[in-house]
Amino acid sequence: MLRPVPAPSAPDCAAADVTLLIVDDCLENLRFLAQTLTGQRYGVRCARSGTMALMAVKTTQPDLILLDIRMPEMDGYEVCQRLKADPSTETIPIIFLSTLDEAIDKVRALAVGAADHLLNHFSQSLKQLHRLSLAQFDSFDALLADYLNTGCQVLGFTGGLVGKVDNADFVVQAMVACLPELGLDLRCPLDDTLCSLAIRQQQTVSFTDIGTRPDLGRRPLPRALRLKSYLGTPIVVEGKVYGSLCFFDPAARSQGVHQHEKEIIELMAQSIGKVISTNWLEQRRQRAKTALRQSEEKFRQLAEYIDSVFWIYDLQPQRFSYVSPAYESI
Repeated sequence: MLRPVPAPSAPDCAAADVTLLIVDDCLENLRFLAQTLTGQRYGVRCARSGTMALMAVKTTQPDLILLDIRMPEMDGYEVCQRLKADPSTETIPIIFLSTLDEAIDKVRALAVGAADHLLNHFSQSLKQLHRLSLAQFDSFDALLADYLNTGCQVLGFTGGLVGKVDNADFVVQAMVACLPELGLDLRCPLDDTLCSLAIRQQQTVSFTDIGTRPDLGRRPLPRALRLKSYLGTPIVVEGKVYGSLCFFDPAARSQGVHQHEKEIIELMAQSIGKVISTNWLEQRRQRAKTALRQSEEKFRQLAEYIDSVFWIYDLQPQRFSYVSPAYESI
C-alpha cells in the first residue's frame, strides 16, 4: 500500500518579489512561459511585441526581461538596443530567447547589451517541455518514456527513471538507461537508493562525482551500478510525495549541475505529478459512478417488489423519473 511522505512546505524566500517581463509575439509561447515561471513563484508580465515591451517597461520596471529575437516590426536586438540606450532602463538585465532552428548572433547580442547568452539553452529546454505539455499519449507508460528520453537529451544524462514509494521500498515504474542491471518492476529498500535523499529531504539533490562521497558510494544500488553523477527531485501528488524523478550517469559530471537544470527537472516532476493526480481523480470519479449505478439498480430492484403505489417525481425538470408497477396498473 502506498504510504507517501508529507510534501514540503513552501520555501521562506519570496520568489514572487522578482518580476519578469516576457516578450514574445507567439501567444502560445507566452502562455507556457508565464504558466511555467508563475509556478516557480515569480511575478510575470507579458508583452506580444517590442513596442508593447517598451511601454510596459516605462510603466513598471521588471527585474529581468526574457526577450524573443524573431519578432515582426521590431526584433529583439532593436528592443534590447533601445532599452540599453535609455538611462532609466539600461540596468535591466535582458536574456534572449531562441529555438534550436534560430541562428543567434552572439556578438551582436552582447554588443546591444544582452546578458550572457548561455541561458539560451534553457529556452530550448522550455520548448521541449512545452512540447511534452501539449503532446497526447496513448498511455501513462508512453508519457513517462517520452519525459525520460527528453530529460536525458536536455540534461545530458544517459539514464533516467521514475519510481514510487511503497512503504519502505522504492519501486521503479519507468526507466531509460544504458545499465542492463536495471529493469522495470525493480523493487528495493528505499534507503538503498539515492532517490531516498530527494524524497526525505523533499527537495532536488545533485551529485557530480559520487566517487568523492564515501557515504553515498556505500549505498548498495549506486555501488552495484557504479553510478558517478545523479540529479533527482521528488514527485508530489495531491500534497504528498509520491516518488521521484531522477537522471544518472556512470561518468562524473565535470560541468556540474546548473540551477536552470534543477529547475527543468522540477518542472518535469510537477507535470508528471499533475498527470498522476488527474488519473487518480478520474479513477475516483469512475468508482463513484459505478457505485452510484449499482445503488440505483438495487433501489430499482427493491422498488419493483413494493406492492403499494410508489413514484419518484423530479422538481427539475418537473417530471416522473420512476413509477412502480403498482402505480402503472392504476
